Amino acid sequence: MSANFDTLIRNLESEDSKIQREAVLALSYDGAAAVPALIQAVRDDIVALDAITPVFKQIGEATVDPLTDMLHSDNNDYQRKAAHLLATVGHSRALVQLIITLDDEDALVRAEVASALGNFKDARAMGPLLKAIQDDEPQVRANAALSLGKFSDEKITDALLMSLEDKNPLVRQSTIRALADNPSEYVEPALNHATRDPDEAVRQTAAAALQHRKGDSVAFDRLNIHGDISDEMKKTIDKVMADGVLDTQDMEALRHSNPRVRSELLQYISEKSGPQMIRLMIPGLNDINPAVRTKAVNAITHMGPRGVDLLLDALPEQTSPFTRIGIAEILGNLGDKRALPALLGLLKDEDDRVITSAITAISQFNDPETIDHLIAMLKHPEDVVRTHATIALKKLGYDPKNDASSMRKLFNRLFRND
Repeated sequence: MSANFDTLIRNLESEDSKIQREAVLALSYDGAAAVPALIQAVRDDIVALDAITPVFKQIGEATVDPLTDMLHSDNNDYQRKAAHLLATVGHSRALVQLIITLDDEDALVRAEVASALGNFKDARAMGPLLKAIQDDEPQVRANAALSLGKFSDEKITDALLMSLEDKNPLVRQSTIRALADNPSEYVEPALNHATRDPDEAVRQTAAAALQHRKGDSVAFDRLNIHGDISDEMKKTIDKVMADGVLDTQDMEALRHSNPRVRSELLQYISEKSGPQMIRLMIPGLNDINPAVRTKAVNAITHMGPRGVDLLLDALPEQTSPFTRIGIAEILGNLGDKRALPALLGLLKDEDDRVITSAITAISQFNDPETIDHLIAMLKHPEDVVRTHATIALKKLGYDPKNDASSMRKLFNRLFRND
């Protein structure tokens, strides 16, 4: 494998397109030998998924088995990433494994798989996708509709026309996009009818689809430029803010397949008053897109200390390490000492990334009482944890390599009054 692997991984996200292309080619040159390290980079979220995707596509079949193993892991985030990458690689051996995963218990995994199956354009995926378009979760139905739009079959047209009556506006939007190129004589009247849909975003999508059918190749692009949050989403947020109640239907209405819209939605919520709104934002900490996760951290931090109690109540329920990482970062940013016991508790987390995030957050409190806890982390088996602990301790005036000098600083900090 290339000696400068880490540099090449970083270069995948360079703003210079030439540097990006060179990194893709260099990593692809290593072929199968690079796959384990690339898989680990995906797991550790070192690089954005969209940036690393071309490398997997270029390497091809050698990535299928490792990604299939990742697809069947117990970690939902890993499963979603694996489904996305397998769809990009597009090798037929992955198809059956994706179809099996379409029955996963996690709705976001099912949604990602439903989207992935459309990339194969394999008739074997049609039956499972027709079943998925009736899934309980709107995002699964929406993604299944988009994938079905890539097939030419009378039964699929009938299913999509029925899907135009779905109760969820996001599903109706996706169905309209799926029908945009469908040659059936029944489609255009259905799209004309959709221009009178009660949801504004659905009406706009239907109008764009009709323009697309007339040869306007950028009709949908113009629609996507704004990435506006639908009026229905805003109404849902305002309703929750008014009554303080968040139910399953509200959560469904706030999901969107476009990461830009999800990001803007988080910004919109953060500008509203009331800590109850944070409950709408916590799922953003586990978004599949790293940029959306960052937006969620910043948006919740922006709301200030009024949400600390809610975050502390929510923390024990979080199974995703990314959510725990995000909450730790927010609590560190806010600096409310009520959060210290919870952050110290995260030092026992099973995920090293959560531990390092907790260490960084704890160091921001500059509290001498945390020193013993951080010293204990110097014996952690993982080097990355020990490194973070060392940095945090030095910030507190304790240098593990010079105990006597550091202890004098600590004594002065604790007992001197000047």
